[in-house]
Amino acid sequence: MKKREDDPVLSAWCESALTYVKGKRLRRELYNELYGHMEDRLSDLTAAGIGKKEAQTMTVRAMGDFNETGRELAGIYKPVWWRVQLVAKIVLIIFALMFAAVLLAFALNGGFQRPVENEIWSAAQSIVYPDCKANLDGYTLGIARVTKGPAGTVYFTLDVRRPLPWSKKASLDHGFYVEDSRGNVYKMPLDDDWDRNRSLHISYAWSGPLTDHYEGTVTGIEDASWFELRYSDYGRELRLRVEPGGDRNDGV
Repeated sequence: MKKREDDPVLSAWCESALTYVKGKRLRRELYNELYGHMEDRLSDLTAAGIGKKEAQTMTVRAMGDFNETGRELAGIYKPVWWRVQLVAKIVLIIFALMFAAVLLAFALNGGFQRPVENEIWSAAQSIVYPDCKANLDGYTLGIARVTKGPAGTVYFTLDVRRPLPWSKKASLDHGFYVEDSRGNVYKMPLDDDWDRNRSLHISYAWSGPLTDHYEGTVTGIEDASWFELRYSDYGRELRLRVEPGGDRNDGV
């Protein structure tokens, strides 16, 4: 703050008082004002024949306690930039909270969906089955969309909702198979009796905060009135029935 050889006693009082004031520029301005006033008083006292040391003591004593003076100055002189900075922080916090709320709502609604790579998903046969759900080990499985393509191939999306956000992704590489209304069985490639002409494929697609999304293909289904995605392993069973063209499905 000092730009010249100021009196060390007067300077020390000014600097101590101004520690309460925010803003380097403001402190420098107030320092010059305070010091100038004290310097004038010191000059008057020494001109009246009072010794310098005693004049310094009298000048400082007349100014009062530097802590009290500093707090008063801090309450009076609040730099504009500090106020602007405070308002900017408040606005930033509000926008951050709003942005977080938007992201949370967006994520709970599925997040960024993977671009459609197969025109089959936009075909007119696409049917949504909101009732086709069942529970297994705390996970909720549901067939969300079904499309029957050429050559008896059925495409579907399988949504698996985790019981907790930090629960691990469900493993769908074993135990699942499909059976249709004609009694035909469609198994996955890892099964020993897998038939290429009548097969089931389930592959991971993408994930949201609570739900993992899979794409499934059943090859070889012809004109069956319904088919079921089933799980049977270690005494546990799951059935998701799909009736193409119907108005509902049952999760058993």
